[in-house]
Amino acid sequence: MDTILRKCCKCGYEAKTIEELNNFTKTKKRPYGRRTLCKKCHSENTLNYHRKNPVKHRYVLMISRCYNEKNTSYLNYGGRGITVCDEWLNNKDAFIKWAKESGFKPELTLDRIDNDGPYAPWNCRWVTPKKQAQNRHIPKPKKTNYEKRTRICSVCNIEKSFDEFYKLNSNPAGIRHICKPCHNERIKKYKEKKKFKSLKLPAGSY
Repeated sequence: MDTILRKCCKCGYEAKTIEELNNFTKTKKRPYGRRTLCKKCHSENTLNYHRKNPVKHRYVLMISRCYNEKNTSYLNYGGRGITVCDEWLNNKDAFIKWAKESGFKPELTLDRIDNDGPYAPWNCRWVTPKKQAQNRHIPKPKKTNYEKRTRICSVCNIEKSFDEFYKLNSNPAGIRHICKPCHNERIKKYKEKKKFKSLKLPAGSY
């Protein structure tokens, strides 16, 4: 008789091998480190919960992106100092009450009026996804040292910034010794020379 390691309490799926256990979501609190629901049923339950409790779902997402470093959106929220006010952070019911009084609808999203401010009653509103996209935070591009560092071109012997050179991973500095204009000129001459050699002269012309 095969040993059943885990059985889904909803659909009845049975895991009899270690490989089949991968069809169950992980947890440290259950035997074999797996939940009693398989991944498919767990996803369905989560989706149904979100549909039945949309306000609570928005609250969980808000807390997660501000305080959970594993959240994919953390860098744009908690990572840059966005927090949740104490009134909401310590009392989920206060957020739910505010949401219902401020015109919450499932098709609307939670938006901060001041994009650099916290999640708080005075700084939040319910808007359409299109409206929120217009107020989203755009991360500033990271600064590089290429603009500050310089190198002398081995062809024209002119000192130029790293931006004037093509990148080359095999070089210790990470760039070529020849600047872009000189490199492009070499390529141009090489193509012209190659094209000239490929031309066939008519018979009797030499």
